[in-house]
Amino acid sequence: MRRLFAPMLRRIFWILVDRLSVEGLLVLGERLQKKGEWAEAERVLLHAENKAGEEDDMDGQILATIHLGRFYRDHGDFPQSHEFLGQALELANRLDNRQWQGLIHHQLGTTHVMQHQYPHAIAHYRKSIVVEEKLKDDEALAASYGNLGICYQRERNVREAVNCHRKSLNISERIGDRHSTAEQYFNLGMLYLESIGDKLEARVHFEKARALFEMVGDTHYAEQAARRLQE
Repeated sequence: MRRLFAPMLRRIFWILVDRLSVEGLLVLGERLQKKGEWAEAERVLLHAENKAGEEDDMDGQILATIHLGRFYRDHGDFPQSHEFLGQALELANRLDNRQWQGLIHHQLGTTHVMQHQYPHAIAHYRKSIVVEEKLKDDEALAASYGNLGICYQRERNVREAVNCHRKSLNISERIGDRHSTAEQYFNLGMLYLESIGDKLEARVHFEKARALFEMVGDTHYAEQAARRLQE
């Protein structure tokens, strides 16, 4: 009986999907992706992009193409990810919208990181930082400096890595973001331990990271910091 009604239910589902707004389609696409229904998620996200185009909704198009870029990145299809994020950046440049430009450069940086293309990632994170500083978006700025620090660490540029993590740490502390502050203490601890060879300084940072992770209830990373303290 279930097999008999399945095709009918799917037709009803897609009829209802067609009535959703662009924002509603993007939410549905994310939910389908989280459930592992990749084909359905892709179809919904592409429908959102088309719908935004038909409605001449430029912001909706940018948001939909960003979602598609992240979708393909999560699926391991990096050429498609770059294609859609590139389209999003082109639209953002056409609008001369700094907020979109900063967000897209950050996403492109993350895509390059996942491909271990750190020089390209650094270039995009630097561009996102320029925008975030102009917009005074401290939360995004802290994230970008933190990611930039990781890139420099992978490139074995210890001085720049420490500098970026310190900047992220200072911003995170100033805005009261304890989790981000804990992450930067942990990242600095790793730098002092593995790249600089200063175990005492590493321990100071791991202790601060553990205390903050425990304070915000992140037991996973609190345990990681604790393990580092036992080494």
